Amino acid sequence: MSGKCAGMQTILRQSHMPQGIYIHCHAHRLNLVIVDVSKCIKYINEFYQIISKIHSYFITSSVTNEYYQLAQGKLALATSSKLKMWSYIRWDSQWSSVNAIMLNYESIVVALNDLIEESDHRCIDAKGILSAIQEPLFIVTMVILNKLLGSIKVLSDQLKSKQKCNIFSQEDILLQMTFLIITGESLDYAESQFLILSVIDQLQNERNETSFKSIYSTVLDFANRHGIDMNRKSKHRRSNTIPTRFKDAFITSTIGHRKEFLTEADYRENIYFPLIDAILVGMRDRFSPSNLAVLSSVSSMSPQSKSFLNYDQLLPLASHINCDQNHLFNELQVLQPMLQNKKLSNVNELYHEMIPLQEAFSNMMLMIKAALTIPVSSCTCERAFSKMKLIKTHIRTTMTDERLSDLCILSIERDFNIDFEQVIDQFAVNHNNSRILLR
Repeated sequence: MSGKCAGMQTILRQSHMPQGIYIHCHAHRLNLVIVDVSKCIKYINEFYQIISKIHSYFITSSVTNEYYQLAQGKLALATSSKLKMWSYIRWDSQWSSVNAIMLNYESIVVALNDLIEESDHRCIDAKGILSAIQEPLFIVTMVILNKLLGSIKVLSDQLKSKQKCNIFSQEDILLQMTFLIITGESLDYAESQFLILSVIDQLQNERNETSFKSIYSTVLDFANRHGIDMNRKSKHRRSNTIPTRFKDAFITSTIGHRKEFLTEADYRENIYFPLIDAILVGMRDRFSPSNLAVLSSVSSMSPQSKSFLNYDQLLPLASHINCDQNHLFNELQVLQPMLQNKKLSNVNELYHEMIPLQEAFSNMMLMIKAALTIPVSSCTCERAFSKMKLIKTHIRTTMTDERLSDLCILSIERDFNIDFEQVIDQFAVNHNNSRILLR
């Protein structure tokens, strides 16, 4: 798709849309950030494997699942829920799986202890999982990831949603994020940049000792509730020795040795700060628009931007869509005072404000339409392809395109309220020769 020489985007631009812009799906970029984090910190990848093992151990077997459900019923916890699968493909599952482990930690421990007492073949895995989840390093990492991935999940959900939403300022980021989740709205490109920058700033502000003290206090409370000694050393491991080929070498990177973490400072310097740094580096690198001047100018179409309707900032986009720059300059001179007292929130509202004046501001309307048509993610398209794969199976290969399209719309757009009684009545009126009595 993204190939510069023979990719789908290159063929489409050469044959049909020379002014088209290829944008890597923002939601996929966010997933790549999480994948990069697991590569930067050695224990994080091991933590992911433990989470996956817990899910598969209790879900794939009806016996172990019954023990888990009995433990939940015995404890009667108000926060009990199902375990969530960790997946590298479904990038929003990371926080859900970690959060589910935190909420069901006591039930998991009780179920594992019950399975160990049975002394059958399942107790071997149960002992290994129980030992892994009671390590202080696991508890600290779980609480830290639950905190950091929470903000990223909000961003992921918004990049994948379908409707429009309002841009927000960095000062009220938490309030506006809550509003976006409740309303289920999504973003255009300019709005996504503001949201991404706000999340980056929030993570940057969390990178300090005060924030970690609050997180570590949560860790200690969690450990006290579940009887975990945070001063306990990790299970005994075989002592690592430096390979003989490195005997006379000057080593500047890790060679597989793991440092023992015992104090708050150890967790802060070796887990918390490196995690935030890896996320920030990944997000700034993958979401930087500096290499695409056209996309950077799209943000200037947003009423919340400091450079809103700035002529110099809009020039790259105007040149790309062959807009008359002289006429655009004149229109901006008239339009800026007109919109000065208007309380507009996003590009969509600006578009509706300009519709009655589109003949007078024809070039500006072209700019607004261009800004609105630049996508943020390809999740809507992928959602349609996923449904199509489920509907058109090998048994239905002879289905016509018209019928396939109708079935896909019914399956994808489930928000539509359909009165089936009315549909049946209308079908009966149109087909009087039906042998089945429908009315």
